[in-house]
Amino acid sequence: MTLIILLYKEPSSHIDILVYQYDNVLRSLLDRHAPLKQRVVTVRPSAPWYSTEIAQNKRIRRKLERKWRSTQLPSDRELYVLLLNNLIDSAKSSYYTTVISDFSGDQRMLFKTVNNLLQKQKVQQYPSCFPDSTSLADAFNNFFVSKIDKIHNALTERVPKNDLSSSHTTDRPLCDVQIHNFQQVTLDMVKILAVKTLTKSCDLDPLPASVLRTCFPIILPTLTSIINMSLKNGAMPCALKVAVLKPLLKKQDADFEQLQNFRPISNLTFV
Repeated sequence: MTLIILLYKEPSSHIDILVYQYDNVLRSLLDRHAPLKQRVVTVRPSAPWYSTEIAQNKRIRRKLERKWRSTQLPSDRELYVLLLNNLIDSAKSSYYTTVISDFSGDQRMLFKTVNNLLQKQKVQQYPSCFPDSTSLADAFNNFFVSKIDKIHNALTERVPKNDLSSSHTTDRPLCDVQIHNFQQVTLDMVKILAVKTLTKSCDLDPLPASVLRTCFPIILPTLTSIINMSLKNGAMPCALKVAVLKPLLKKQDADFEQLQNFRPISNLTFV
């Protein structure tokens, strides 16, 4: 019922209300059909290329191994060794080829895939001098805000005080072009743009990218209305101005105890 209201009800004339409806409806649907539950999970090495065919061949391989240990014949050992190796190599090659092809435009996923192939385990470390995570987050926030203020003040000081006076601006060429409105986007335009970015999602998104990808054709009209309303009113919805800020080291070998060695990475919502 909530999805029907979002899709077929006359969209709100206020863009912030429309974005709230979009976010609230999708979150309520996710909570209803996939509520958050606590589970005890045993962490094992991830093998996304593992298939049922490999599992079946592993059982056959164990039988061949027992046969070889009893007979000690070289022919039995060759069957035991070669049975699964070629299949695993083929599965790995096929999987990583598909991943590289699907994420050709996502540098982050490509580097992550390469690191997995090279078995590089990257552990993110933060300054240890803060008593809790809240103090650490406040310290990063204050540091980044003060850094922006310093840059802004430095730029202001470089501009002469009389640079904005009429005597210095009258000789400069003025742009007489005015933008009165933007061309509205169509469903096909939004679909083409969205398909390129549906490979990842933000913590603020109501649905993860994997789920949103499957139901995207249904919510496409709502997304198109949000974009067109934003272009028409010349306003960005307040909810879409919020980002998840993640500090990352500028260099892997930099001292993680120093705040100035981090850079802020803003992760925005899909919309």
